[in-house]
Amino acid sequence: MMQWKKALALGMVAATTAVVAPAPAYAYVQPIWLGVNQSYYLNTGSGISRVAVANPKIADVKILGASALNVVAFAPGTTTLNIWTKNGMRQEYSVTVSKEDKGLAAIIEKAIDLPHVEVTMVGDRVLLKGHVENQYEKELAFKIACLYVGDDTVAQTKKVTKKMQDNVSGIATDIEGDEAIDSSARVVNLLEMTNPDQINIEAMVIEINSDAAKQLGVEYSSPSNVEHNEDTNWKKVTNGSTGSFYAGETYGKTRDQGNHWYNRNWLFTHFSQINADIHALVNKGKARIISRPNITTMSGKTAGILVGGQIPVPIKSNDTVSVEYKPYGIQLNLVKPAVDNDGNITADVQAIVSRLDWSNAVTVNGFNMPGLITRQATTVVNIPTGMTMAIGGLLNSEDSQSISKVPLLGNIPVVGELFKYHNKSRQKSEIMIMITPRVVNEQTRTTMSEKMKDAYVESRREKQKMPAVDLNEELPSKQEEKQEKPAKKKKPAKVVEQPQAEPPAGSFAERLANLRQEIAAEKQAEGAAAKVKPAKAAKTTSPVYSLDNIQKPEVIQGAQ
Repeated sequence: MMQWKKALALGMVAATTAVVAPAPAYAYVQPIWLGVNQSYYLNTGSGISRVAVANPKIADVKILGASALNVVAFAPGTTTLNIWTKNGMRQEYSVTVSKEDKGLAAIIEKAIDLPHVEVTMVGDRVLLKGHVENQYEKELAFKIACLYVGDDTVAQTKKVTKKMQDNVSGIATDIEGDEAIDSSARVVNLLEMTNPDQINIEAMVIEINSDAAKQLGVEYSSPSNVEHNEDTNWKKVTNGSTGSFYAGETYGKTRDQGNHWYNRNWLFTHFSQINADIHALVNKGKARIISRPNITTMSGKTAGILVGGQIPVPIKSNDTVSVEYKPYGIQLNLVKPAVDNDGNITADVQAIVSRLDWSNAVTVNGFNMPGLITRQATTVVNIPTGMTMAIGGLLNSEDSQSISKVPLLGNIPVVGELFKYHNKSRQKSEIMIMITPRVVNEQTRTTMSEKMKDAYVESRREKQKMPAVDLNEELPSKQEEKQEKPAKKKKPAKVVEQPQAEPPAGSFAERLANLRQEIAAEKQAEGAAAKVKPAKAAKTTSPVYSLDNIQKPEVIQGAQ
């Protein structure tokens, strides 16, 4: 019994001691951020008695000494680290482990060397943030980042097709090209451009044609067909080939015999009649054709413009005729133009100018189809902005001369010219294709003719006069619309000068007339009194009133 009481007393003392013993001091939770496979050296300042890690798979510790340890990160996530020291303190840390690689990100950012570009490395991927000046800096940062993560920048392109016409007509005039992609599977490019480059390329196609032709002389031939109009006794003769004369029984007797030896023989009477074509034509012509298409696009983007029309081409297949359309006109295509850091523009340019040529028309399935005269240049150039370069040209000159004459007679001096035919022609054409690229923005001025300027200004004025309509405003009720319509239709009353009439009661004119009548009545009364008593009349003068210069208040206020 004594032993049981003694044990009970000891237990109460121990329990009292446990309750009274002070708990270890607690500090706030301190954050630690680490990347995978990184470590953090931690010195507690006092001897370590115990360490606890919530999830050792995310991060764990390695004791380095009595008061120092090393926190090692293994996998992405967040865990808690508690450290108890011998001085009664408990330190708590929140360890966050991410895939971010700050060291490699700093190296990439230094290699890019642009002031407003931030690089973040998350695992094996790179994130680019911030802003750059133009497309050149954006593409530069992307290519450098791809180099560090092993992405192939050459393969980072996409096929682009610009539709120049709809598919209904079946016209194959689409522009195809490769455009660079500014993001890949391992590089996420979120860079924004503050001043993106825009390129305007103007193509000038100049064509000068000069033709000169001379047709002088006489051509002799037999008639191939003669049409006789009996009413007018007029003959329409169609000559045959020049220098071809016919004779024989088939022609019969074409003329009567004469009295001389040369005109009474059989050959003379059976020889075909001879006709002459007299040529006296001198033709000179000059033509100048200038086409100046231009188009604007962003640096690195494909664009095209087509100004012209379409000609229908019938195609027969299995007893059915279908129609396809072929384009013609002025076309300018730009395939991925780019501006480098020095302001030079590199572009794949396609300039095409075509027009209808009815002189070379053909008939297909009963349809008369014209030919096409085409001037085309396709090249890749590098030109400084604002400079002009000739990318194509042609100089063509054709001279031809032919002389037709009657044998023997054409060789006679002076007189022989009556038996000759001279045909001379000269064709000269010169074509030049030039382009002028420029880096432009929204403030760049545009050149236009005076008529075009007037039309543009007039269209802007018409737009300013148009009322602004809120497309999302609440619709008024029908009753409100009925109340508003008469007010809108009501026109201001026109001011019409009315003939003078009697003034209305209480008006200024009425009061003025009454005043004049009162003054006239007073004068009459004074005159009558003076006639009755002239000797005793007092030498008093009545005031004289003049109402002729009194003006209306409206006139006085207007003058003020």
